[in-house]
Amino acid sequence: MDAGIRLEKLYKTYGMIGGSPPMQILYEMIGKVAASAATVLIVGETGTGKDLVARAIHRHSDRKDKRFVSVNCAAIPDGLLESELFGHKKGAFTTANYDKKGLLEAAYGGTVFLNEIGNIPPYLQAKILDALQDREVRPVGDTENKQINVRFISATSRDLEDMVSDGTFREDLFYRLNTIPIYIAPLRERAEDIPLLIAHFLNMYCEIDKKFVALSPEAIDYLSGLPYPGNVRQLENLVERAVVIEGIPRSSNGQQKILGQSDIERLLRYGSNGDSAGVKPLLTLKDVENQYILKVLKDCEGHRRRTAETLGISERRLYILLTRIRKEVADADTLI
Repeated sequence: MDAGIRLEKLYKTYGMIGGSPPMQILYEMIGKVAASAATVLIVGETGTGKDLVARAIHRHSDRKDKRFVSVNCAAIPDGLLESELFGHKKGAFTTANYDKKGLLEAAYGGTVFLNEIGNIPPYLQAKILDALQDREVRPVGDTENKQINVRFISATSRDLEDMVSDGTFREDLFYRLNTIPIYIAPLRERAEDIPLLIAHFLNMYCEIDKKFVALSPEAIDYLSGLPYPGNVRQLENLVERAVVIEGIPRSSNGQQKILGQSDIERLLRYGSNGDSAGVKPLLTLKDVENQYILKVLKDCEGHRRRTAETLGISERRLYILLTRIRKEVADADTLI
């Protein structure tokens, strides 16, 4: 089968772009677990596409005709998250003006995807463990349990095993969630997929904005060598920026615009100081990574655990990186 046709078929089947070995392993795992009712834990850095994997599993399961409910546990305040998941009775708290069915009950027969489950506070971890074990939930303020019938898929960019060791995540819940672990490789580990992703995002955003822009082979090679701490989401944002800023209207009498490496470097710098002019030459990839880590550390006020969580790595990995940075970056000691 022609490679292009095969990749198009994979995209239609799984909703993801890539034919690299890590992606082939991922597709195989999705096929194996979709047919089961097992609880799945998807592990991957921010921006790798954990939501896409969860949806692909649901779409290929016998629950595909039922609801798929996605909950970003990091985006909902703790107090609201309990009510969203488990529901509440009228009068359970000040603003509870009516009975509300929780998402775990409302998704009966379907799949519930708990994204960034490492952000759930301990008291809610206990309730989720009970829901997993007993297949029942008790709405806030209620005295009776409600039956649920959902498949649980969860995801995290944090190291849950480290959190178990630290006492911030329940060990029994971790083992319940981790029945079938699925790892999503970061973009830097599947660089051969980057040209495919660039082509996909170019087609998509050129169609949305009714513009035309293309990238030279030199520009694509350059983009394929970047580290992408934000993974696929970061690459997608860059391509969209290229279309919006550099694209020309399709009605421009067949004109074509092809971006080279220097254009991409300018787009990468764009907005770093409020505009794209007068900035320093682009740094090496290691310099970019070092400065990104230091920026996150500064944003987290030097708190190493929060920094590791934001980066989606373990504290042990962060310690190794900071040791390297201390040797390579001038004045790094003022931040580390």
